[in-house]
Amino acid sequence: MAVVSNVDLSMPKSANTFASINPSSNPVPQASKNDPQAIQTDFLKLLVAQMQNQNPMEPMDNLEFTSQLAQFSALEQATNTNKILEQMQATFGSRSSIDPVSLIGKEVAVGQNTIEVLNGQPTSVSISLAKDAASLDAALIDQSGKEVARYPQGEHKAGHDAIQIVPVGPDGNPLADGTYTVRFDAKDTSGKPLSVDTGMKGVVQSVTLDGKAPMLIVDSKEVPLSSISRVSLTY
Repeated sequence: MAVVSNVDLSMPKSANTFASINPSSNPVPQASKNDPQAIQTDFLKLLVAQMQNQNPMEPMDNLEFTSQLAQFSALEQATNTNKILEQMQATFGSRSSIDPVSLIGKEVAVGQNTIEVLNGQPTSVSISLAKDAASLDAALIDQSGKEVARYPQGEHKAGHDAIQIVPVGPDGNPLADGTYTVRFDAKDTSGKPLSVDTGMKGVVQSVTLDGKAPMLIVDSKEVPLSSISRVSLTY
């Protein structure tokens, strides 16, 4: 009878690799590159699968197993550190924000070149003209840079004023909710363009906190806290 020799019937060694694990019998989900928690979970599953599939005749070396446990521990510590850093960033960020109530009685400069459209509600934008304008247009620009609406205002005197914008498109339908840039185009009697400053200065009289974002009442006009560009003490 023939004798077959030199046949290796042992299972592949698991040293330094997870390649010997049969993916069909031990499926392990792919971790998201941006999810440290998922990576940590999958690493642990791979380690357990490696132990379950090791060759009983040649078990995993203690030194190798200890090394892999150390890698897992390091990954866990890194994940926890990232969580702590994120919590610290959120805490410091909230503390550095402006307290709207502390602005009451102070003079503020309001620079407003954007508006928030919500359910088609009218919005006022403060402007300042150095010279009389024979024509003044207000245009709304969406986030892609496209002009979606234009509102002729006619003649306008020099000085400060509040322009009310009703956010509807050329078809008369309300514009979609979102943030829009406001651009003012002014010309004098000879057709030359005039500079239009958006914004105003005034003293904060009170604060409204019943909406999604704090609103300041500045010289009887409601302005969002996010539009404040400078705060000064009043004497």
